[in-house]
Amino acid sequence: GAVRLTPWRRSFGVRIAVVFAVMVGWNCQRKPFSGPFRQRWRLGNENLAPRRPGTRTCPATNAKSVFGNSTFLGEQMRVEGRKSRRRSILGLFGGIHRDQKIISGKGILKNIGSDSGELSLEKCHLQLRIIPEGSLDQLTSLENLNLSHNLVRYLPQNVFRYLSALKSIDLSHNSLHVLHGHTFSNLLNLTFLDVSHNDLIELPKALLQNMGKLRHIYINANRLSRLSDGFFSSLTSLRKACISRNNLQNIPARSFAKCRNLEDLDLSFNRIRDLDPKSFLCLPGLTRLRLDDNCIQTFSTNLFDSLECLQELGISGNNISEISRDLFRSLTSVRVVEADRNRFLQVDESLHNMGALEHLSLGENSIRNISAFAFRANHNLMFLSLVNNSIEVLPRDVFIANHNLKTLHLSHNQLKDLPNLPPSLHNLIASANKIQRLEAMLRGLHSLQILDLHDNKISEIFPDSLRDLRSLQALNLAGNRISYLTRGTFHSLTSLRSINLNRNSVSEVPHGVFEGAPQLVEINLFENNISAVYDGAFRGIKELKHLHISRNQIRSLSKDVFENLDNLEYLSLFENDISELHPDCFKPLKKLKFLSLHKNRLSSIPKELFQHNNNLQCLHLSYNSLSSLHPDTFQSLENLQILSLDHNRLGNPGIRTENPGIPPGDPPEVSGDSGVGVATGIPPGVFRNLKSLQHLSLSNNGLRGWDLGVFAGLENLQQLKIQENNISTLDTTSFEGLRGLKMLNISKNNLSTIKDHPFLAVPQINHLEVSQNQISEVSPELFKALPELRFLAFHSNPISAVKLDGYPLFPFRLFDMASTFCQVQFSPSESSTVQNIRIKLYEYARLQADELYRNGTKERTSEGVEGE
Repeated sequence: GAVRLTPWRRSFGVRIAVVFAVMVGWNCQRKPFSGPFRQRWRLGNENLAPRRPGTRTCPATNAKSVFGNSTFLGEQMRVEGRKSRRRSILGLFGGIHRDQKIISGKGILKNIGSDSGELSLEKCHLQLRIIPEGSLDQLTSLENLNLSHNLVRYLPQNVFRYLSALKSIDLSHNSLHVLHGHTFSNLLNLTFLDVSHNDLIELPKALLQNMGKLRHIYINANRLSRLSDGFFSSLTSLRKACISRNNLQNIPARSFAKCRNLEDLDLSFNRIRDLDPKSFLCLPGLTRLRLDDNCIQTFSTNLFDSLECLQELGISGNNISEISRDLFRSLTSVRVVEADRNRFLQVDESLHNMGALEHLSLGENSIRNISAFAFRANHNLMFLSLVNNSIEVLPRDVFIANHNLKTLHLSHNQLKDLPNLPPSLHNLIASANKIQRLEAMLRGLHSLQILDLHDNKISEIFPDSLRDLRSLQALNLAGNRISYLTRGTFHSLTSLRSINLNRNSVSEVPHGVFEGAPQLVEINLFENNISAVYDGAFRGIKELKHLHISRNQIRSLSKDVFENLDNLEYLSLFENDISELHPDCFKPLKKLKFLSLHKNRLSSIPKELFQHNNNLQCLHLSYNSLSSLHPDTFQSLENLQILSLDHNRLGNPGIRTENPGIPPGDPPEVSGDSGVGVATGIPPGVFRNLKSLQHLSLSNNGLRGWDLGVFAGLENLQQLKIQENNISTLDTTSFEGLRGLKMLNISKNNLSTIKDHPFLAVPQINHLEVSQNQISEVSPELFKALPELRFLAFHSNPISAVKLDGYPLFPFRLFDMASTFCQVQFSPSESSTVQNIRIKLYEYARLQADELYRNGTKERTSEGVEGE
């Protein structure tokens, strides 16, 4: 076995012990074992491997015997002769750097396992750098070896000399620079070889000799610039060869002539410019050929003549500008052709021999003209992509023979009209064109399921334009110029589930406009000019779950605007001009879970508004003009989890409460339905029924305090944000009722003092932010009530000193004191431990840490830097 030695910094006694251990191990290799060690370990009827001539070793072990005595046999290594033994030991112990890792005899057998009767060894992701010669000699029955994802740079020439049973080797994702010509010469049974993702520059011609059984080879993602003539000549059983992502510039003639069983050849992502006409000669079984992302400009006419069984051809990402009409004359079995990202200017009849073609991709070229007979012979064509070209006109009958066409991509062209489309079409994507009308182009498309025409110039949808689309499920007309919707436009779309009309100029949603589409689940009217949504606008679509009407000009919502929407779950109304809500406008929405009303002009909320929405989980009311809340506003929302009320006017700046949490007398009275308390617009008990609330935001409301009982009922609240207000002081009752609070943000207020232990009511806080206040003094007793605290932000306060003398436990992961201009002193007690503390200090802050560790005293003063 191998012992990994660190640089000679050990004591003299340790050195002597290591040398003694090495000598004992050496002696065991020289003398034959006696007693019980001379047993011949067996598994089933198999004997141990015989001793090879010229070796001086204990009996070699068969890999299948490992299961009998893995610990003992794992210590043995074969060492041949005195020179080999000396070289092996020097290689294992001499000159090994501290960060090097090696694979050694000791323990190498512990990971051997049996999978489906085959013996496998995996040493992956171990950062191995060295595989010494002889370290694998004892694994004579090993069948699968995986050394991938390591840092191996070099393989000894005879490292696999005794592994004749090996069938699979995976050396991918290492740092191999070179391979000897006879590295794999004894592996006559090898069927799988992977040396991909290394740094190989050249492969010797003799590397693959005698590998007549090899079926899969992966040499992709290296730095190969050439292939030797006859490199694959002995691979008569080869099925798949992956040579992609190298620097190959050419393929020698007849390189694969002996690989008559080859089925899959990948030469993509190289620098190939020209292909010899005989490059793919004698490959009658080839079914997949990838030549993508090379520098090919043209093909010789007879290049593919012998590929009669080819089914998939990839030539994308080259510089091809023209294809001769006879190039594909022999490719009668091809089903997939991908020729994206080239320089084609036109499509003619060059595909006329591809009668079996099903998938054709010609996107991202410069195509301007397409012949009327271009696809006339491709009767089996199912997928056609012409995206990102410069096509202005398509011949009217260009698809007349494509009765099986299912998907047609025409996006990002200059089309003003569409040709006659086959009735078999399922998906039509023609976005980002210049289409203006939909009158006749969609006639007869009874099987169409997806229609995407976004970002065109359509200004009107006539009632009869969509009448034949009975199977349509998704309609995307976003980014057009539609200004109004006519009732009956969607009346025949009985299968429609999603409609997208965002970024248009729709001014109103009339009564019953979506009737006739009963399966609608989602409607998107985002970013239009809608100023009115009439009663019954969504009548007849009871299955609707998502409704987006944000970024419009809606001013009010009437009583019956959402009638019959019993299944609606998501309603977005943000960034409108809503100033008035009818108390019963949300009454039909009994399954509503998400409601966004932020960035409107609401000054008050009717107390009955959410009375029937007890399934609501997320409510956004931020960026409005709310000055008060009625005590019963949220009484029915027992399932609410997120409530956002920030950027309103709930602080009522006319009244100041000096001690939030201590009422000035009796509980404030509520006048009428306004819900205005004496101190703020947040009356006590307004959140009393929000048992599931976890996130509450009241920031930027001008709050100077709040009355006792405001947080009553919020036992499960986890996050409270009240930053950017005018709070000046905190006391013991400030956070009463928030026993489960974990995150509190009270930064950017006017806090000058924190007294009377305000955090006693919130012992579970682990994240506290009190930065950018006016705090000048911090008591060491303040944080003793917060045993779970892990993050504390205290920066930008005029603190002069913080003393935590005798503090029993300092648990912070991050202590942010940036820009405090203060001196921080820590003197933990003898029994305390300090771990993982980050203290951020900037400008003129200074840190003095005394007795941070129990085993010594350390003092560090940092100025103008961050200290840890």
